[in-house]
Amino acid sequence: DLEPSTQYAVRVSELCEEEDQGSAPAYMAPHPWTMPGEWLTLVGTSLTVTADVDVLQDALRCTVVKECCDDQYSLCSIDNSTRHFRVTRADVSAGWGQKLQLRCAHPSMAAYLPAVDWEWQASPPSYLVLAEQTSTSVQLTWQLGASASCDCAHPEVQFRKEIETTFTTYGG
Repeated sequence: DLEPSTQYAVRVSELCEEEDQGSAPAYMAPHPWTMPGEWLTLVGTSLTVTADVDVLQDALRCTVVKECCDDQYSLCSIDNSTRHFRVTRADVSAGWGQKLQLRCAHPSMAAYLPAVDWEWQASPPSYLVLAEQTSTSVQLTWQLGASASCDCAHPEVQFRKEIETTFTTYGG
């Protein structure tokens, strides 16, 4: 029996009664995985709004696995890599205290996994609250809409004086 979620090198050769007449082996590429063909990579906690992660091998796709809470996170490939990803806190501009993980699926599992539609339209934030204000600053709290899982979601905050027409962008 093979182990689940394990990558195997596979080769096949033809053997003959006369040992010296057998074929050289043919190797399967890419190396297949047994089902479910996924693994977990620890992201951990973060003091900043983003964390960069190397999942140690090429991934078809990855998702963020949380320990708890209603925190929202976005996951984006770094420089179109299939191995390096950036996790971004999407509900507030802060880090996180829970130990996040990435669950990734190997590319050899593409035929066995449902297709993912990454062309979702992001929803507006479900709420926006003024948390704290001073004479020169404001602190906002928001929750991204239901489709915060769209590809590379991240917040963009814009301000303008009520009498002006041009917004200034912070973040994004």
